[in-house]
Parts: sequence; structure tokens; C-alpha cells
Amino acid sequence: MDAEDDGLFEGLRLAAVAVVFAVATAAIVIGAGQAILPQHAKASAEDASPTLLVRASR
Repeated sequence: MDAEDDGLFEGLRLAAVAVVFAVATAAIVIGAGQAILPQHAKASAEDASPTLLVRASR
């Protein structure tokens, strides 16, 4: 292997590490959001007044 191959291998390895960490971070954030959001949505739905949908006339 020459220096160019070493650089390519190192770049691919760093890209793979970045992808793994991005997926792990997204999974953690989504999991935390799902754990927090249903409680918040339920509480705000109980406090919210009923909504009225109006159809626009032309």
C-alpha cells in the first residue's frame, strides 16, 4: 500500500465512524422524544379547547 491508499482507507474509516455515531445519536434523540412527547401531548390535549374546522367558500 502506498500513501494514497492509506489516506483513502483512513477517510473511509472515518466516514464509517461518522455514520455509526450519527445513527446512534438519531436513535437516542428519537427515543428520548418519544418518551417525553406522549406525556406532553396528552397533557396539552386535555387542556385544549375543541377545534372547529371551517371550509372556505369560493
